[in-house]
Amino acid sequence: MMHDEPVDVSDECSALTVSVSEGRPGELSISAVHCASVNYGTANPIAVSDGFEGPFVAELGRLVVAAGRVEYVLKLCLKNLLDTGFVVGMREAERHWQPVALCEEIRRLACRKLDDQQQKSLSPLLVRATELAEQRNDMVHAFWTATPTGTPLRVRLQRHGKGDAMTVGFEKSHAVIVDDLRALRGQLEEVFAALNRQRRTW
Repeated sequence: MMHDEPVDVSDECSALTVSVSEGRPGELSISAVHCASVNYGTANPIAVSDGFEGPFVAELGRLVVAAGRVEYVLKLCLKNLLDTGFVVGMREAERHWQPVALCEEIRRLACRKLDDQQQKSLSPLLVRATELAEQRNDMVHAFWTATPTGTPLRVRLQRHGKGDAMTVGFEKSHAVIVDDLRALRGQLEEVFAALNRQRRTW
């Protein structure tokens, strides 16, 4: 399905413009000029197209599946450390549903329950899981469209600052080639497998 009409991804400030340039696949870029008058600016209309190159949608779906498995095994790690049974442990894990909070709680419990070597093996996996969760969010919560040649274009806003002083930028917006999705999925699968192995030794 193709959408021929451009869609305003934001429409409150004409001073913020988005320009798209396309070279070879994977070299698509967006540049933005910040709006001086408001923190939440506007972007010029970007045409919405579903004409993605062949495997893009399937690979994005596989990435989501892999990320969901990492999130679930983190909850199992917390459950194991609590040693309270499945129902109580998973209920507690759901209280820490954000990956950063979940990893922090696992780290806190690991300091009490695991020996030094086990903690040393676990720590880099928690760091990596947190980093990959952010990359997953950038993929899942983006505005996606395809260029006329089928290159997937990710439009993802980046927040800077807090409260009334917050601004947004487009530095996370760029073309994403299918190999990038595969590489990220591969890293997620490795972290899942390593966490699943380690938790069984506690």
